[in-house]
Amino acid sequence: MPKKTTPSIYDLLVAESKRLGWPTIFRTDLTMHDRQMLRQRDPLQGGEFVWVVREHGTHLYFIEAAPKQQAADWFLWMMRYHQKHERCHWYIGDIARRTLTPTTAEEAIQRYRAAQSPAQTTAPIWQPDWAGLLASRGAAA
Repeated sequence: MPKKTTPSIYDLLVAESKRLGWPTIFRTDLTMHDRQMLRQRDPLQGGEFVWVVREHGTHLYFIEAAPKQQAADWFLWMMRYHQKHERCHWYIGDIARRTLTPTTAEEAIQRYRAAQSPAQTTAPIWQPDWAGLLASRGAAA
């Protein structure tokens, strides 16, 4: 009898993506970016992550203290943007346990915020400076 293998956490993401039929475009979000992010993690070290599946791509955010305030603000801003502006499916993944659990946007954001330092959770949410970015690249704002 063949030995039964436990699917990797990435296998679970792929299976859920196929079940949903999403993403329909920007599939490399899953097949390249999410896969690479998970490969860089030590499975024995574990860790949890928020995974957002949209019709037009995926986002993966590790539930841990961000290395910089701006990164934490950016991730929270992105999660809130998807919560308000797009139909999404939200999950909490656990690398060590190899589980992928459906959740709500509110729960995912709360779990991510709880992992940040107190200074990060009380800071105002960063908003991108699109005009400044365009001006720095020589484009008209």
